[in-house]
Amino acid sequence: MNKNYISTLLMTLCLTVTSFGQELMLNGGLENWTSDTNPTDWTKAEGLVKSTDTNTGSFSAKQTKDASKGRVNLTQNIPKITVGKSYTITFWYKIAVAGKPVKIWCNFRDNNGGFIGGNDPDVLRANLDVNGNSWTKYEATVTAPTAAVKFWFEVRTYSNTTVYWDAFSFLQD
Repeated sequence: MNKNYISTLLMTLCLTVTSFGQELMLNGGLENWTSDTNPTDWTKAEGLVKSTDTNTGSFSAKQTKDASKGRVNLTQNIPKITVGKSYTITFWYKIAVAGKPVKIWCNFRDNNGGFIGGNDPDVLRANLDVNGNSWTKYEATVTAPTAAVKFWFEVRTYSNTTVYWDAFSFLQD
């Protein structure tokens, strides 16, 4: 009788563990910083300062773009993508000063770093809603197309705008 309970418990534990997705984004919570302007594990971090105005955890990233043309980016190159697998992107943002748009601007990449199409561009490239200086969750699910080996995750802040970023996730479903 005890063997049946133990077997059932082990099977339940195995199924529970395998049902959770795999997090592929590093330092998505922005809790680790090499300096007050550079979060660890991010490919590009422009116009950032570490902030204690958070949605979760101890720190977020405050990103500001001045009045000059152009943009500042927060980027992570995520490896180990599997063709045909679904990935859920989530993060929290708060637009404190809304001049120009704030955008998510992502794509899958091939082995040479080249852009791969195959997904709805409105999911991977979209303006984020101006949210009245309150924390707002963004979520989208994408599927890796043929030849995808990397995902280029990027959020962009344009002229005269300040936004806070927190709790980024890129989860393999």
